[in-house]
Amino acid sequence: MKPLHFISIVTISGLPLWLINYHTYTSNHNYTYLSFFLLVLTISIIFFKFDYKFWNVFMMSLLAHQLALIVKVVIDIFENSTNHNLLPFEMIIYLFFDVLVLISVLLIVSKIKHYHLNKNQKN
Repeated sequence: MKPLHFISIVTISGLPLWLINYHTYTSNHNYTYLSFFLLVLTISIIFFKFDYKFWNVFMMSLLAHQLALIVKVVIDIFENSTNHNLLPFEMIIYLFFDVLVLISVLLIVSKIKHYHLNKNQKN
């Protein structure tokens, strides 16, 4: 995966997390959902438009979203050092949801991409 695509995944999926403070983040999960939605949207476009392998996009997207979470944690720790006391569990929860979401979305986009390519070859 090109570095620009990796950086775009980190930036786009991380923005909803980075722009809010810790207390809003813990009491309102809509920002987390928005982060997942932007992750899905970004990887769908990248996977559909460029010729990357399924597992390459999957692993780089996992890494990118975890990196976005780590940046969020660093920002929050500068604000208050007692934030994110359960960081390993938070990362595991994010990783679990990332795996579920990414596999399902990438499989769907893979089928659409395959259908689109077959349709273009017939014409």
